[in-house]
Amino acid sequence: HCVGFKLGKNDEIRLDNCFAFKCKTGYLFVKDKDGPTWGGMTGCSADFSVEGIVIEEVSSLRVNGGCMWAHSSGLRMAGPGRVTVSGVELKANGNAALIVSDCTSLTLTGCMLGKAGDSWPTVPAARLEGGKSVLLSACTFDDNGPGVVVGEKMSHFSITNNVFQPSPFEAITDNSAPSASKVIANNLSKKIAPKPKTEKK
Repeated sequence: HCVGFKLGKNDEIRLDNCFAFKCKTGYLFVKDKDGPTWGGMTGCSADFSVEGIVIEEVSSLRVNGGCMWAHSSGLRMAGPGRVTVSGVELKANGNAALIVSDCTSLTLTGCMLGKAGDSWPTVPAARLEGGKSVLLSACTFDDNGPGVVVGEKMSHFSITNNVFQPSPFEAITDNSAPSASKVIANNLSKKIAPKPKTEKK
């Protein structure tokens, strides 16, 4: 039930090579009485936790490298803030590895997204549900489930130059309104037939 690292007001804090294990939340960013965090994380990881990183609010946050393996979500953005994520492995099982319900801006590049196995075939690797602007580019997605599901409330986003491993699942499902400002282009994907089920004797 614990939080590994809870961060409120910080002025250019730098977290290097931190590790959270067996937590409810590995890294929790909140706004305390003095304000939210401005800073960066390099090479930080979480494992065997319900959620890796949860952002309720930040001023500006950079996340470079590291690995977030979680039971529910690797990175969940639930509040305002400018966030840049690069070179991070995001894996989750029961929920999407990346969940964006709110943000000022998210720039996510060069990351690996997916699940630890094929036991959650209906769960996408990423769910984009809200936020002022979201850019998802140059990332790789595994073949254990759907890739990116875009919600109805998304209105300003870009999904480009990503690689989706060949799988029987949809790479990108866009449920946003026709009036949304969006770019979905140059993504590599290949849909294949599902593997036949073998009968147990």
